[in-house]
Parts: sequence; C-alpha cells; structure tokens
Amino acid sequence: MKLRRDIVSLATLNTLIHFIGHFFRSNTRHGIHSPFVYALIEDCLYKDIRIPLEVLSHFEELKSSDDIVSGLDHGKGVKHDYAVSNLARKSASQTFEAKALAGICRYHQCGRVLELGTNLGKSIAAMASVNPETKFVGVDGNRGLVNHAKSTLSALKLNNVELHHSRFDEFFHQNKEKFQMVFIDGDHHFEATLKNYASAKSLLKGDGPIVLHDIYWSEGMRKAWKKIKVDNDATVTIDLFFFGLVYFRREQRKEHFSIRYPRNILKFLFF
Repeated sequence: MKLRRDIVSLATLNTLIHFIGHFFRSNTRHGIHSPFVYALIEDCLYKDIRIPLEVLSHFEELKSSDDIVSGLDHGKGVKHDYAVSNLARKSASQTFEAKALAGICRYHQCGRVLELGTNLGKSIAAMASVNPETKFVGVDGNRGLVNHAKSTLSALKLNNVELHHSRFDEFFHQNKEKFQMVFIDGDHHFEATLKNYASAKSLLKGDGPIVLHDIYWSEGMRKAWKKIKVDNDATVTIDLFFFGLVYFRREQRKEHFSIRYPRNILKFLFF
C-alpha cells in the first residue's frame, strides 16, 4: 500500500509517527461517555458535509494556476513571491478539513466566525458556502494573498465574508466584535500560537469552539497544544490530530478526548 502523496508532502517522518500514535489511542464515538462530545461526533464530525462543487472545483483548478502573489513574510521581514499553484497544493486546507470546519460552524449555528490565516481562502470559502447566514471575518498579514482571496470570494459570489489585511495583533487591538467560533491557522510557532489563543479567548462569545490547525505540525505546535489542554478556562479539548478543538463549557468537568477523524481514516490515507 502506498501513502497518498498529498499527506506525505505535509508530514515529516516525525509527524507521521505522531499520527500513528494518535490513531491507536483515539476513539470513534464508541466509548465516549460525554453526551456533548458524543453528539458532536455523531451529528457533526461524522456527518457528510457537501461543499458546493463550484467551490471545490475552483480550488482544484488553482493547483495548475500560473498566478503569482507577492507579499511580506512577517516572520522574516522580507517580501516574497508565491506561486498560487504551489500554495493550492501544499498550503491550502485539505477538502476533508474544510468540510470539518464548515460542519462545526453549522452544528453550533455560529453567527460570526473569525479565521486567522486565510491563505488562498479555501477554508473560509467552504465555511461560507455551507453557512450562508453566518458572517465570516478572515485576517491575513500577506496583502497579496488577501487580494487573491477577495477575487476568489467575489467570483464564487460569497458575500458573507469580510477579509482584512492585517497582522493578528493589530486586528485584535482594533477589533470590537465578538465571535462564536475562532479558527487559528496562522503563525505556527509556540509563542505566537499561545498569544493568538489567548487573544481569541477574549473575543469569544459563548462556549466556543476555538479551533487550532496543525497541532502536530512541529515541536512548537505540539508544546503549545499541550499547554492549551491544561488551560484552566478550557473544559473540553478534543484532539482530531489535524485540528484541536477547545470548548469553554462551565457546566462540564474538565476532560480531554482524542477522536479518530476522518472516521474512515485508513481508507483516506491509503489506496
């Protein structure tokens, strides 16, 4: 059997080892004694979410695009040119990830959702297309990516999305709105992840979730996820390997769950 190339390209050997460990220690809905988490798995995570074909087709076509976007790499302080095709193949959300985000938003009937790190806009486009009554706000520090994503959203006629070109700390300082869900997919360093998580908590209205992407992507992300799990404010944390979900349910005792996602993960990984 051969690992799918898109997974191998995203995972170092170390990450793959962590994935194997997660697979064997994780559960499906069976054996979950929390009614809240059981319902989340049964009625959300394991439900098939249908993203409009025109949205998926658009981002599939970007994998062969000749477009170049230019923008500042805030981590290095220098301007870079990025091939859209390369970003679409390696950096954009996988379709199963976009479906999960869209489903979580729909399940919790979120009125306003914040995304930190919009990239080409695949995840926010998927969420917006499935949840037309929800207002989405996307933030990215790369002006070229923001402009490209704006063009995509306009072409797809997704009018419930507002994109901002801004550093995350600047956005947090200026923003006055609250959100029912925050998706963090920006700076993947330890300190930045914890800082963005803390800022996201201050903007959260209700029980959450805050969703963190790539929690096993690097040693820094793994350390940040471990620290977030023991945060006193976080009562329910859910490890999906590709995502970490954090809820702030005061009526529920603190508990951590490792859930197998997607449900047929071996079918997803091998062909």
